[in-house]
Formats: sequence, structure tokens, C-alpha cells
Amino acid sequence: MNQDDVEQLYRTRAAHFVGLASWLVGSRSLAEEVVQDVFIQLVARPPHLRDADALDAYLRRAVINRGNSLLRRRVLERRHANVGRRSAREDGEDSYADEALRHAVRQLPLRQRQCIVLRFYEDLTVDQIATALGMRPGTVKSHLHRALLALGGTVKNGVFS
Repeated sequence: MNQDDVEQLYRTRAAHFVGLASWLVGSRSLAEEVVQDVFIQLVARPPHLRDADALDAYLRRAVINRGNSLLRRRVLERRHANVGRRSAREDGEDSYADEALRHAVRQLPLRQRQCIVLRFYEDLTVDQIATALGMRPGTVKSHLHRALLALGGTVKNGVFS
């Protein structure tokens, strides 16, 4: 994979991965940072993958991992700085999704949030989510079940916009 391939991949898939990351980290600007970091890493150390599906799964996992790292860092920074949470509008978050849904998803524990976003935003199967997150399918089902209970009627008919 050369730099032109990465640039083409960025043009065609970056917006999708920013959407995924924004659901996971709760902010459009942070999501863009996550995706840019992932693509910079892709240029610096391209994986040896032969098919497009494997590359897509690799990028998805990299976005999830980078998002997790960013969230952990933010928690530590807040703990040490003793600073309250900024509002979504201060973060520059998109308003393209239902604010009530975004708020409800942000309140979920990390693993539940990851599972619910991968299921409804990425439209992955339980087995694909298990592979992406490195957990067993039964654990994914449990997280999905708990997340859906917590979300109540916010996610209807499998629609996660």
C-alpha cells in the first residue's frame, strides 16, 4: 500500500470512520482527530493486508482503539484538572443526529457503547463485533441487551442515525 492508496482510502472512507468515532468519543472534532491519527499511522506503518474487507476491519479496530485511548486520557486529565464536563456544543459536536440519542449513548458504559455503535451505526453482526472488540459473541450479546435496556425507546426498529 503506497501513499496514493492511503490518500484515496482517506477520501472515500474517512467520513464514515469520523461518524463511527464521533459516536464512540462523543465529539465530532475529537473524532476527526482520531481518524487523522489512524490514517497517519497507516502511512507510517502500512499493514500487510491483501483484501479490502480486511483493511476496513483493520481501520475500524484502529479507530476503536485510538478512541479508547483518547477517552482514557480525557478521564485522567479531568480527574487531575478537576474540570467539569464541557457541553456537546462547546466540543463542536454535530447536530446531525438526534441529541437525545447521542446523550443516551454517551451515558452508556464504554463496552456497551462500543457494541451498540458497531451494531447499529456500522451494521455489524454479533460475530463481527466480537472480532472487532476481541470478546466472545455471548459477551457482545449481553452488552447489546444491557445497552438496549438502558436506551429504552431511544433506538427504535434498529434505526441508529
